[in-house]
Amino acid sequence: PSRPAPGSARSGAATAERLAQSWPQIKRDVKAANSRIAALLSSVDPVGIEGNQVILVSAYEFHRNKLNDDAARQVVEDVIARYLDGAHQLRCLAPDEARAHTQAQTPGIQEDARPFQAEPAAELDPQPAEAGDDEHLRAVKAIFNATELEPE
Repeated sequence: PSRPAPGSARSGAATAERLAQSWPQIKRDVKAANSRIAALLSSVDPVGIEGNQVILVSAYEFHRNKLNDDAARQVVEDVIARYLDGAHQLRCLAPDEARAHTQAQTPGIQEDARPFQAEPAAELDPQPAEAGDDEHLRAVKAIFNATELEPE
């Protein structure tokens, strides 16, 4: 399995943003280690990081059960550790569990425990579009099963 490029992982606490950016590479490295586990990840979305737990969501009970199994979970955790600078525990939830879990969080929980949300477009620095921007946006939408909202 490959390692992230030097400088690609910032030091400090892992964030949902780093998880989202690394997710395609994490899936690729899991596939190199175990293609069956990688197939399970094709129906899983990373939702966020809470403390040292990486929270994933899958609509399929079979996939959740397999990913929460010790052997499969260890393979994914080993790969995630390389991208998020240290050991993290994997937790795969059903969509309704993830919603309830997110809603039940208290203000004392770290900010990076909530699902990643992009900054409003008005606050971003305007930059010229690059050729790969559309492809990158489509990939992010596919990973997170997201839709693009029009500015208000």
